[in-house]
Amino acid sequence: MKYYAWSTAIVVALYLFLSLSACKDETDTEKPTIDIESPANNDTIVLSADSIHIEFTAADPDLHEVNSRITQNNGTVLYNDDAHVHTTVLLYHKHFMPNSIATLTPLRLIVSASDHSGNLQTDSISFFVTP
Repeated sequence: MKYYAWSTAIVVALYLFLSLSACKDETDTEKPTIDIESPANNDTIVLSADSIHIEFTAADPDLHEVNSRITQNNGTVLYNDDAHVHTTVLLYHKHFMPNSIATLTPLRLIVSASDHSGNLQTDSISFFVTP
């Protein structure tokens, strides 16, 4: 009975170790690339005429997770989207209409991408919206 308990514990521990380390490639040190296409840096978007057009490309031979968020200068998050991917390139294209914008407001688009090895790249641009 003791043999069965120990062998079961060893098999479970081995399974957990392998499943947690399966995604990681220790030889990969390259960060993903991010190319933000829209909005343009320092652009001003008139919300009565259009929504915020979010478009970017994230790429890595082993791309895993991509996050995009729009924040105000005080840190308030207006938009947040997580993508769990298993591809080499993510072509991201969404539209977003923020609420309660009463005056010219500075915003920041922040895009983060990571690969299965844990390499992380973050890029951001600043822009403005007006009602």
